[in-house]
Amino acid sequence: MALDGAPVCADHRCMFIRATSISLALLVVAALAGTAFATDSSSPTLAPAPSDSSLQSVLNKCADNTKPHSAISKKEAKTASRTGTLRGTARDSGCGVALVAISVSQQHGKRCRFLTPTGRLGKTRACTPSVWLSAAGAKKWRVPLERLRRGTYRVRIRAVDFAGNIEHSHGRRLKLR
Repeated sequence: MALDGAPVCADHRCMFIRATSISLALLVVAALAGTAFATDSSSPTLAPAPSDSSLQSVLNKCADNTKPHSAISKKEAKTASRTGTLRGTARDSGCGVALVAISVSQQHGKRCRFLTPTGRLGKTRACTPSVWLSAAGAKKWRVPLERLRRGTYRVRIRAVDFAGNIEHSHGRRLKLR
């Protein structure tokens, strides 16, 4: 299986797992359920996003070759500085958006600190690979940033549809004041 031996990271600690198809399916279903239910709560929570290979092995339930699209407008980025919550949208013309993954980092020289599930930045480490978290919601998603300090951050997003298509990540700078 493609995920076998892949790192799973939470905060600044990573562990390597051996996965079976059943445990992998449960991981993705739990992530999707948590994302869907988080839209009803007033304060969204963060969780590590499932890996690309785990998503594709579980989500391929309909025929669709079109990748989804996600966005953060300039207005939404400016509003995040005031409200402490980053909001965006995602769409898919085929099977529909399953989840949006987000990576928030702050660069320190040639190294980075990434947003963790606790809502704070983790320890300084290499800037690649990115640390991906699941945003609350799908078509209209949001990520809490109220625990981050003032500064400039790089935000990368990518959407995943129910066919298992994964958007190429893209991003923007975000200034929190």
